[in-house]
Amino acid sequence: MAVDPCDVRVHERLRELRRPSALLVPGGGVNGTVPERADGVVVTAKRASFDDIDLRIMDALAEDGRRPFTQVAQDLGIAEATVRARVNRLLRRDAIRFVTDMRPHELGLLFAYLGVRISGPAVRRSIDAICRIPEAVYVIECTGTYDVLVEVVAKDSDDLLRLMQEEIRKVPGVAHVDTFMGLRIAKGTFRYTDLGRAGEHPAG
Repeated sequence: MAVDPCDVRVHERLRELRRPSALLVPGGGVNGTVPERADGVVVTAKRASFDDIDLRIMDALAEDGRRPFTQVAQDLGIAEATVRARVNRLLRRDAIRFVTDMRPHELGLLFAYLGVRISGPAVRRSIDAICRIPEAVYVIECTGTYDVLVEVVAKDSDDLLRLMQEEIRKVPGVAHVDTFMGLRIAKGTFRYTDLGRAGEHPAG
């Protein structure tokens, strides 16, 4: 299938970001806290430090992930070697990654969000099983009503029903699933750098 209706951009892997003064890397909590889930699983916190050059580079690549480093360097007034080194460092730290962002509706696909509750001691095993389902494109452990939030894509309503009945609900440990059908993406962004700057105060 051709994938024309898509944007190629930087997918900044800072989805865990929730408060302006925190910039997080995977496995991190918020502002140095160590949240604990109801099942006793502790989420370890890691603070990531990014300076203004890092944030400006991420901004530039979020607009167009295919932009040459030479152009980014010229636009920001820094050396191309600096851009290359900073991007490589951000990639190594898993702070950013380059992806093709496909639009499900434009590809004729349905997308839905599932709130999943898991019972029993083998929570990690259940989550790993959900992650192995190809249609589960985004899986996040969370606090609150659900143990896991899952974004899924399906060919049509029949395929979504099959996915629910034959895949998700048959995962050992899955006790309850709530489904939220996606109708329209009102906003979708991969830019979190402004939130990172919000907690900063000018020197002096």
